[in-house]
Amino acid sequence: ELDPNDPYCHYALATALLWTDQAEEAIQHFERSIALSDEPIASAVHFLKIARGETTDKPADGYVKALFDDYARRFDKSLVDDLGYRGHLALNDLLKRTLGDRKFAEGIDLGCGTGLFGELVKDRVNRITGVDLSANMLVKAGERDIYDSLVEGDVVDALLAFEAHPDFIASTDVLVYMGSLDPLFTAVKDRSSPGAIFAFTTEKLPDGDFKLLPTGRYAHSEEYVLQTAEQHGLRVLANEEGQLRRELADWLTGGYYVLEVPEE
Repeated sequence: ELDPNDPYCHYALATALLWTDQAEEAIQHFERSIALSDEPIASAVHFLKIARGETTDKPADGYVKALFDDYARRFDKSLVDDLGYRGHLALNDLLKRTLGDRKFAEGIDLGCGTGLFGELVKDRVNRITGVDLSANMLVKAGERDIYDSLVEGDVVDALLAFEAHPDFIASTDVLVYMGSLDPLFTAVKDRSSPGAIFAFTTEKLPDGDFKLLPTGRYAHSEEYVLQTAEQHGLRVLANEEGQLRRELADWLTGGYYVLEVPEE
């Protein structure tokens, strides 16, 4: 009422409407927010797709960076303490059971965040690089003193530009911010060394390929992940499902995977 042309007010109202199952009204306010902005709020563009029931191959430009630049300061407490996130622990446990004490020369942690997973695997990798879209997350990762180098940028672009050929690639709680996995799996196959390990987590989708959820994240089915791995010539060493983290009162099911780039 005070300022009917404020795009942020329309965005906030649209978000509230979406989360209270009033998608049709939410769409109107997301669209109004975008129309009123010279540079639309990335979240408004992203969640408009969700309100319309669409599934995109990737998030709206700028959405993930803005999300985690804002989230960085409270990330560990929110994700681990409040939401009970255990994806990094479960993936590390699967690695131990699958690979034993195997060591690696060159590792890259794609979407490293604050370094939760990097801290767990740093002793098995001689040199490890952390990559993240969010500069604020990289500041937090730097405070942990885990990584030999830190790179700000898109994980696929960073992997394609990586000078070395890593023999260990990890990506925890990152595939939930991409729809199609084809670009990432292509980059893994093209840039990693023969015999390299690719370990990652997903939020599990019961059926279909992948889906953009009301939370703004993507879920992927096991069948889709395994088919995409096969299409790119990646061998599955291990995959299992387990608790990922809480979402309100429920536990989300995560998919945990360890793939191998074949020796040529």
